[in-house]
Amino acid sequence: MRLRKVRLLLLVVSLVSLMFTGACSMADLRTDAIKSGNLNDGREYYMTALEQKGYSFWQNAASWELTGKDQWNSWAIRQFTPIHEPEQFFKSRLDLRTLGHEIDLRTKDGTYETMGVDEDGRSYRRIAGEIEYEESKAIRLYVSPMKNYFEWPFTLAKKTTILHAGEVQIEGVWYSKLFITDGDPAPREDADQYIVYINRNTLEIEKIQLTLRTMLESWSGVLHYADFRKVNGIVVAHKVTVTEEIDSEEYVHEYTIREMSFR
Repeated sequence: MRLRKVRLLLLVVSLVSLMFTGACSMADLRTDAIKSGNLNDGREYYMTALEQKGYSFWQNAASWELTGKDQWNSWAIRQFTPIHEPEQFFKSRLDLRTLGHEIDLRTKDGTYETMGVDEDGRSYRRIAGEIEYEESKAIRLYVSPMKNYFEWPFTLAKKTTILHAGEVQIEGVWYSKLFITDGDPAPREDADQYIVYINRNTLEIEKIQLTLRTMLESWSGVLHYADFRKVNGIVVAHKVTVTEEIDSEEYVHEYTIREMSFR
C-alpha cells in the first residue's frame, strides 16, 4: 500500500510539473536563420527526397496495415494515453485518405483491446465487434500521433511552409534540415512545428523533430527512423523511436514493425 501511494504521489508531481512547464513556454523549433528572416524555400529539395522513397506509389495507396510491438520507456508520458502496460503488440489499420486509424492491442498477459479514431477524428472503442464512440482525449493522443509518426515523412510535404534550416553533423552523418509548419514560422497554439533531417548522401528522411501542442505546448521530441525496406514500391522505416532530444541515448517510446502492407 505504501509503495502504491509513493507511485501515485510521483505521478501527480510529474504531471503537475509538466503542465506547469507547458503553461510557461511554447516550444519553438525555429533555427536562428529562420528567426532572422532567412526564408529560403525547401519544398523542391524535400520532393526530391520523397521521389526516391516511392512517393508516386504512396500517393496511390489508400490504406496501410502494420503489425508489430509498441514499447514504452517513459512512465510519465504514457499517463496521457490509455495504455496501461509498457509493452504491447498491435495490428494497426491506417486510412491514408482520412483521419481514420484503428488499433488492435494485445498485452503480454493476453488482454485484447481495440480502439481508434474515425475518418472525422472521433474517438471510439470496438467492443464485441461494434463501435462505441466515446469522447476520449487519451485515445486520440495515442491513436492519432502513432498514425502521424509513420505518415509524416510523406504527408509533411502538404504543409504550406517548408524552409531550408541549415545543415548539421550527427554521429558522423551530415544532414540537411528543413523547417516545416503551416503559415507563419512563429510558434502558435494551432500549428505544430517540425524539423526534418534528410541524410545528405542517401536523401533518406532519418529524423523528424516535432512539437505536439495537443499534449503540451512546451513539449518537443524527435522521431528516429531506421530499418528501411521497400514495401509495395514504397521505402518505409520498420523501426520508429521517439526521444526527447536529438542526441538522447534513452528513448521515450519505440515501435518495431514485423509486417506491413499497402493497399
